[in-house]
Amino acid sequence: MALFAIADEVSGRWPSLARKAALALSLGRDDIGREEQLLRDIRDAFEQEPKLFSDELVKRLTAKADAPWATEGLNEWTLADTLENFSIQPKLVRKGKIVRRGYHRSWFEDAWSRWA
Repeated sequence: MALFAIADEVSGRWPSLARKAALALSLGRDDIGREEQLLRDIRDAFEQEPKLFSDELVKRLTAKADAPWATEGLNEWTLADTLENFSIQPKLVRKGKIVRRGYHRSWFEDAWSRWA
């Protein structure tokens, strides 16, 4: 109950996430939400690469046969909107001589440790 009070105090998306997690644990379910699945798939997409441009990440996610991202119309903007919930935002990334908006693998470490 104390965790619910903390989540309520913080507000935003935390109250619903806390209750969703408690419900899933109490039912013994292993179901995960859309955002958690996205984080897991992003972890797979990075493989051993430290950086990915936004369009590269979207291509890898939408090419994943067992994931819903292609049919949901995932693109660079919807990806950025979803990742905003985890305080992850695309920034300019340099790969060789090319600089475009993208993500560093390290930016996801905290979210992966908590959600994926």
